[in-house]
Amino acid sequence: MKKALLVTLLIAGSPPALASGPPLTPPWPLDPYGGTNVERAAFHDGRVAVLLARSPWSQLFEAWRLLQHLPVGAVAGAALDEPCCDGSGDTALETAQKAWSDARRLVPGAPRLEWFSLDTERDIGNFLRVPNCFADAFTTAAQTLHDRITDHGADDAGVKA
Repeated sequence: MKKALLVTLLIAGSPPALASGPPLTPPWPLDPYGGTNVERAAFHDGRVAVLLARSPWSQLFEAWRLLQHLPVGAVAGAALDEPCCDGSGDTALETAQKAWSDARRLVPGAPRLEWFSLDTERDIGNFLRVPNCFADAFTTAAQTLHDRITDHGADDAGVKA
């Protein structure tokens, strides 16, 4: 009976076994999504503050651009503020991919390209992929193609290229 009580006390009093993982951390006080609208506007203007590894990919992409001294600005920053990579932004990406695919169909002789076959992620090794092409790229491409068709006609060599 004493042995059972001793074993129970040893088990109950032992810290959790963490194997090779990181230790438990208390809640982090910073907002991983970039803070308030004022703080996000400052971020878009190039004032990079604290970056968290668990921040959304779109925010990390924007931070990388800023740290490389590439401008982002308010318009592109607002587009990058939209969630893209947590599953909630998939509908916007699919809609934009469909718009691009539909715009290509307006050009006679253009190879057929289905929206669902467009690869929007880049392989970074170790079976990991990261977003590489956001919805705004497809929306802009579709609008540009529509504008060129309007200006030059769908049979124009430049439009077909």
